Amino acid sequence: MKPDTDFAQLPISETVYVGSVSGGCGSTALSAYASYDRGIAAPVSVIDLHGELTSLVQDGFGRLVSMRKPSPTQVGATSPVDAMKIEYFLPGDSSTFPYSIVHTQIQDGVTDTQATYRDVWALVDGLGRVRVSLEEADPGAGKEAILQNKFITRLRMELVVDLEEYGKVCEALRSLAREWRGVTTIDKSTMQELYVLASITANMSQTFREHNDARADEVMECSIELDALVLECLA
Repeated sequence: MKPDTDFAQLPISETVYVGSVSGGCGSTALSAYASYDRGIAAPVSVIDLHGELTSLVQDGFGRLVSMRKPSPTQVGATSPVDAMKIEYFLPGDSSTFPYSIVHTQIQDGVTDTQATYRDVWALVDGLGRVRVSLEEADPGAGKEAILQNKFITRLRMELVVDLEEYGKVCEALRSLAREWRGVTTIDKSTMQELYVLASITANMSQTFREHNDARADEVMECSIELDALVLECLA
């Protein structure tokens, strides 16, 4: 490891030797390099052992505000758009706004030139601990969670009211309702699954009732909530 020449404080390069041994070391040198903002002792660029460049920007407090990752098509260059951007919102009046907010945008475009981002919001307390984090759902996450959920299967096949799986399917439906806002085309498999959720649950409630099972009312309440959530998805 080689320190900077001015103060010998910051590591500016590191080399490891690999391959066939010669003189006690590998014969192939692999080196990585870094340059710094001296005022805050934070890296502004890093070149890894493949020659790939990552650039970073910090604000006056040394907090990371943006980062560009290596270009996938040109060695030694970064991608043309930020891979990550961060905003910091500090509290003013602590009696009404007793936390900081960190807004992170993560590039999720199809290519490294597409400036589209996924948003993450975090509420941070005075000790730097994240108390709440809100993040965009992955496209299709609600749909997959519904298709893979075991609530209906266990209800029909085992006569088990699995409230954990029920909670998951309700949350998946809420997520799907957000995903489908403005959507005009819905795939057939998801529609079929949505239509049977409430009806099968209602039918099972009737089955429980016919056998004087105390769970009949609980299952009917599940059916009513599922029906409302499905309608919200299709609204």
